[in-house]
Amino acid sequence: MAENSAQTSPEPARVRYSRAFRPLSIWLLVSVVLLAWDFHRNHAPQTTITFNVRVDGKAVNPGEYSATLGTMSLQSGSVVPIGSRTLWVAMPDAEPFQKSLFVWYGENAIGEVDLKWNQGVLDLKIEPQARVVQLTGPHHRFRLADSSGTTVTVPVGSYQVEAVFEHLSEQHQVNVGHNETNRFVLKPNLGTVRLESEPSGARFRVSSAGRNPVSIEGDAPRVLGGLPAGAYTLRMWRGDYVKETPFELQRWETVKVSFAFEYGEVTVLSDPEGATILLADKEIGQTPKTFTGLKPGPYRFRLQKAGYGSVEVSAEVTSTNSITISTNLVNLRYMQGMAAARRELSGSSPDFRKALASVEQALSEKPADAEATVLKSEIEVGLTGQVGREARQAQAAALEARKRAAKQAFHQATSSIPQTELYDAHFWEFRVPLTKVRDALLRTITKTTIKWNLGKEIRVNDETLIFYGTSKGFLSSGKQFVILASQVDSDFVQVHLKFWDYTMATSRAIPAYRGAIDVPLNATFFLPEEAANIEARRREIPENVRSVLQKELQ
Repeated sequence: MAENSAQTSPEPARVRYSRAFRPLSIWLLVSVVLLAWDFHRNHAPQTTITFNVRVDGKAVNPGEYSATLGTMSLQSGSVVPIGSRTLWVAMPDAEPFQKSLFVWYGENAIGEVDLKWNQGVLDLKIEPQARVVQLTGPHHRFRLADSSGTTVTVPVGSYQVEAVFEHLSEQHQVNVGHNETNRFVLKPNLGTVRLESEPSGARFRVSSAGRNPVSIEGDAPRVLGGLPAGAYTLRMWRGDYVKETPFELQRWETVKVSFAFEYGEVTVLSDPEGATILLADKEIGQTPKTFTGLKPGPYRFRLQKAGYGSVEVSAEVTSTNSITISTNLVNLRYMQGMAAARRELSGSSPDFRKALASVEQALSEKPADAEATVLKSEIEVGLTGQVGREARQAQAAALEARKRAAKQAFHQATSSIPQTELYDAHFWEFRVPLTKVRDALLRTITKTTIKWNLGKEIRVNDETLIFYGTSKGFLSSGKQFVILASQVDSDFVQVHLKFWDYTMATSRAIPAYRGAIDVPLNATFFLPEEAANIEARRREIPENVRSVLQKELQ
């Protein structure tokens, strides 16, 4: 009984309260955990890190650098996990950026991330001094004037060095490494040429082709320095006296090139004196005359004097020599006339009229000359034949002109009639007068298979008539003709004709014209199998007219 009493004794109050609030405590703990999880779930997607990357103060595009947060690659604005992290930003040829930070919910703004380019030293030496030096690299450039070089600290990378000299421009690539001194010496292949002339004062032009073309002009003597080594051509002249030579310029070499301009003289004499001397059709004096300062070469002088024929004399001038030319002037009007006459007679188309005038000029100087008299007789015979040929040619040209005029008049007469292009033009020729052809045509149109009414007759001119007509009868109505007769020669008549023929369309016509009563007689409007029949019908009228007309002309 004592044991039962001990077991049923009341519990202390603290125990009772603990048991009573245990469910509530558990509920509160679970609620806190759930609220924390809900907060994390809602705010974690909005947790970002932002920053701006610059290199030496210049903004950099996102694709030009790489960034990591711990082991995670990111860019500015990327979603990141919360907690302690290390931000690492790197870029080629630049010093990396590193920063430890604690990431919390929301935007974590880092601000500016300023990188620095890796640096190196460029020691540039140029000999001789360049007029302009341009250094261009991926992150840096500068320009120097009248420079022999420089030593400068620049960002690492590949640079183009361009040096411009007086007659040369060179470009080279130089690589600058990190924390290195990079030496580059530019010493182009240049040389000097010394130009001289005797006598002095000659003009010159030095030129070269190739990768570095050069063209320099001036007066000798002259020293040209800073020329690229290579092959050159020197051209030097005094007036029209020109000399030219090639030369080779080696690196750092001084070359001397000189020309001596040597001159000769020519004395021109004539009997009688006082003849005008011409050189290249330019008057240069009168005989007797001595010409000095002549460059070597051939010379051809022409001497002229009133009352005498001109004569040409030649001389070959060599260096420092003296030449005398003497000639007799002769009255050459006779010889000029004879030469001109023979010249006009030569070739495939001799001009007998000009030849006759020339030989008569020769006879005026020597009236009894047998050679000129015989030549004149031959020319007169040829001129008679030439006049006959010209008359026949003129007659043939006039005939062709009348034929063209008749054809053109017929075209004008028919071109305005509808559907003229669907019908053939016919062309006949008869060796009879126009009056006879006219009368025969008027009889013919009344005797052919199809009877015709003459609508009108037009006289274009004295040689040309045009007839317009239409067919008679109900079954053949709608047909018409145009006939042109032209007297193109005294007994030669050309006749141009065109007939317009229509028919009633049947099942043989193409569908669009079936049932029509005035279909042009042309294969275009009929089925292909009817082409031969249509063509035969088209020939009936002109063949019938021609047959009747030929009978009427007999």
